[in-house]
Amino acid sequence: MLLATMTVMAYVSTPYIKIGCKIYALTLSDRQPDPDESSTAPDRQPPRDGAPPAKTTDAQADRAPDPYSGLLTPATMWWLVVGLAAIAAGNTYAFLFSDGQAAPAAVSAAFVALLAVGGGYGDGSWRYRIARGQYTPFVVASVITAGGFALLYLGAYHTARRFPLRRTQSMEYHAHPRHRRREP
Repeated sequence: MLLATMTVMAYVSTPYIKIGCKIYALTLSDRQPDPDESSTAPDRQPPRDGAPPAKTTDAQADRAPDPYSGLLTPATMWWLVVGLAAIAAGNTYAFLFSDGQAAPAAVSAAFVALLAVGGGYGDGSWRYRIARGQYTPFVVASVITAGGFALLYLGAYHTARRFPLRRTQSMEYHAHPRHRRREP
């Protein structure tokens, strides 16, 4: 149990889980290699013939083009949603079919519902694909919540496509340069 707890804490808050050349961490900033490692990479060496190094485009430099608020990859975010949906479904099941309490069931169900509406509206406003292309965890979360998650998410998504909210103060606006308005 201690080893599992230490591993989860290391995954959530540090870049210390490294297997081979890949760093396993929750956030994108913890997944980046150390500066001294990236400067010695063979593709970063200047050319020997004196020509200037080739400029990288934003698409080449951006390792995660659709992150949630610049912190989580879509896959990480959606599998976290599956875990939260399972916890909410377990609390609701315990309340309905055994001697569980109403407060944890209501709070967890409301949190998952708020996550579905907020995620759907955000993805629709910024013109991302449904669930940012993470269809498997979206379906799993929908099955766990008996379709309630999908109903709320898709309703908010299609509403946002018609009435988008793209505030320049939002974290999504600053997360990726493609969202910024280009001056004519």
